[in-house]
Amino acid sequence: MVLRPGPGRARTTFRLENPSIRSQAMETPLDTSDNATPQIIDVDPAGDVILTVGSEKNDDHARLRVSSKVLSLASPVFAAMVSPKWSDSANKASSSEPQHISLPEDDSSPMEWICQILHFREDISTNKDIPFLVSVAQLCDKYDFKPPIKPWVGLCLEPAKITTFNVGKEADLTGLMFISSVFRDSETFWSSSAGLLYAIPVPDLVYRCELGSRAATLLEDNAFGKRTSNHSVVIAC
Repeated sequence: MVLRPGPGRARTTFRLENPSIRSQAMETPLDTSDNATPQIIDVDPAGDVILTVGSEKNDDHARLRVSSKVLSLASPVFAAMVSPKWSDSANKASSSEPQHISLPEDDSSPMEWICQILHFREDISTNKDIPFLVSVAQLCDKYDFKPPIKPWVGLCLEPAKITTFNVGKEADLTGLMFISSVFRDSETFWSSSAGLLYAIPVPDLVYRCELGSRAATLLEDNAFGKRTSNHSVVIAC
């Protein structure tokens, strides 16, 4: 918002910010030099928003053309970010003059996968490993994409496919616990918790998980906080 100066007054510029949104997203103009930015991936060829995802200091970044309407329907966080209350440029955003949003702390490949799902793209791969799905869960938790993405994560974790993840590894089991806690999948959380107990051969297992209140609730539902016959389990959330 710019106030027009009166006679004898200096020009003053005010920028409005929305303090209710705790996101690292920043609206910035893009560097259009060929060696600085990747080509735009047209998730929606008529989209009016371009997301620059990841850090431009390394190769893990991408520019995604998406629809502000789709994002706002799928995520209350993005609904605020593409609102005129967040940015004046949202008022005049179009496919020819899109709004630019930078997400430097997010992973580009998981965000592209999420956007493809939200925009009903064809040939969406469900052959994803657990580290990839952990990143998806983190983005869904951050931007509240959980309802539309949960069924696709479930497809990736089908019993027929889960054998390819080598779930005997502690890291994979821990990842499954996090994914299932984000998407409120108590069955997967139960099975991965049980597998983790057998994956770590320690008589008295003390395991600290960084899963927050959702995991604590699931643990209470599945009674995993009690002493078992072979292990004393302490989970600190």
